[in-house]
Amino acid sequence: MASTLGWKGRGPLDVLHSQPYGYVGLFQAYFLMFLLAFGVPNRLRRGWPSRLWNGALLVAHLAPLLIIFVANDVFVSTGSQRMAYIVG
Repeated sequence: MASTLGWKGRGPLDVLHSQPYGYVGLFQAYFLMFLLAFGVPNRLRRGWPSRLWNGALLVAHLAPLLIIFVANDVFVSTGSQRMAYIVG
């Protein structure tokens, strides 16, 4: 939440307003950290079935695609929208 508010120019991370690619990287990192923090302990403790674990890892691959929609104006303003779509 703090990085999203900073990207909008508010809060302790307001430097992200002038560094929009910092927000792009933080969004992906936080998303992946959440999945790992949620999935790994449950996988080790409960012995998740491999189908559920594979689903969680599939969702982890959505982070780079999701940021294209969340921060699309960053890519548009820097002229890298086409590159983002190709990589995505």
